[in-house]
Amino acid sequence: MTVLRRTIITAIVVITSVISVLIAYSINYKTQTSELKTKPKATVTTIKYTVKEYNGKIAVFENGNTEPLKVMESPYIRDLPKTDQEILSQGIIVYDKTELNKILEDYDN
Repeated sequence: MTVLRRTIITAIVVITSVISVLIAYSINYKTQTSELKTKPKATVTTIKYTVKEYNGKIAVFENGNTEPLKVMESPYIRDLPKTDQEILSQGIIVYDKTELNKILEDYDN
């Protein structure tokens, strides 16, 4: 009789443990899927500035404007390495003020 009781108790403990794990997994799965449904979709980052050559100098243009927001007094484009001259002739797209300041500092003597 004692062996039968131990077997039954062991079976109950194992079944309870399995049920607990399944419940925990189910709760975690429901939480993850509801977070996916409620998370806002990523927004498209818009171009704010373009840094490019303007009358032989480095200039900053706000998106869509043909007149520069700022023109650097130095360096002149002709004094830069050829790779930088090519990059600036195409324009550097900038998405925020922090990135813009970093680029301008890199070119500032």
